[in-house]
Amino acid sequence: MVDSLVSMAVEKLNTILQDEVALLVGVTNEIERLSSTFTLIQAELEDAESQRVMQRAVKIWLEKVKDVAYDVDDILDEWTTEALRSQEPDEGDGSCFNKKKERGCLDRKIKEAQKGLSSIAEEMSQLGLRVESGERERLDSKVRWGEIRERETSSILDQPSIVGRENDKNEVLDLLLRETSGEVNEVPVVISIVGMGGLGNTTLAQLIYNDKDVKGHFHMRMWHRHAEERSELEEVGRDIIKKCGGLPLAAKTMGSAMCLRRTRGQWELVLGSQIWNSANVLGGILPALLLSYHDLPPTLKQCFTYCSVFPKDWSINKDVTVKLWVAQGFIRSERSGEMEEISKLYFDDLLRLSLLQDAEMDSDGNIFRCKMHDLVHDLAQSVA
Repeated sequence: MVDSLVSMAVEKLNTILQDEVALLVGVTNEIERLSSTFTLIQAELEDAESQRVMQRAVKIWLEKVKDVAYDVDDILDEWTTEALRSQEPDEGDGSCFNKKKERGCLDRKIKEAQKGLSSIAEEMSQLGLRVESGERERLDSKVRWGEIRERETSSILDQPSIVGRENDKNEVLDLLLRETSGEVNEVPVVISIVGMGGLGNTTLAQLIYNDKDVKGHFHMRMWHRHAEERSELEEVGRDIIKKCGGLPLAAKTMGSAMCLRRTRGQWELVLGSQIWNSANVLGGILPALLLSYHDLPPTLKQCFTYCSVFPKDWSINKDVTVKLWVAQGFIRSERSGEMEEISKLYFDDLLRLSLLQDAEMDSDGNIFRCKMHDLVHDLAQSVA
């Protein structure tokens, strides 16, 4: 949740920097410093989140970051309120914006926040935190579940000519046409093209599908895509399932999360995570649930942790919840009318990831409420 708070703080700070009032009050330099320090800390947050379970010092550091982020959020809310009030005629209440002598109050608050944040930033080197590189192949935080798709394949050839596959094509064609000639088989004939991804398996299948002899032999043809990497992931997947300890909730949640990871390297990162070995320090939180949480983009983390305010076994109303998320400022959009629709997508994301469950539908087939498993609720409370 800390990274989502920091992301919101940076966004608000950058918005204020574009405000003419900031220039008039003379706090642009301080706001720029705050934004820069938050951005510096933000680069380390992913590593910190992954270590918070194992290292108490990192957990304490994250709490400090969260406290300052909340303080800055309060300051920025005050800024927005005072900026609006300053536009009112005959306003003389002594606010930071209306009396020169009092304008320094906002400046002092920002400087105090920057001082605390700078101290927190200095602790990063002592904790050994590092900026996460692309090697972790982390999911883009802007990508929602509904926007993630497996690579689509088509029966249409991309190239005008294919070199080096003629012999392979002829062998498969001979086998295909021979096996399907004569009497109609009761059992469908299956001919597999097996090979590592990138060797041209799909291209070979395209050549055969579009061959004139195949078109003349079969009255009906259909192209069906197949995830080539799936077979490569089976071995890693079996090892991950073993780590779930036979617990249905853990297996279900991990299964949903792993659908977002598309390469063997990404799956091996999950398999090799230290979190699997930290069950004794998680306070009863299932490692599989914590791993699923770490993969959430910042906004979705905020929406998820907010659900901890509901009691256990509570029937969570979708319409009410998405409105609460919008009211809390979790959902960002240039068009206010889109916020609730975006919020509904996030609600559906949590359901697809098995972090919400037991969905109930109305007569039109629309989800209107669901529940959160007690163990998932424990997770939400622990990271809130």
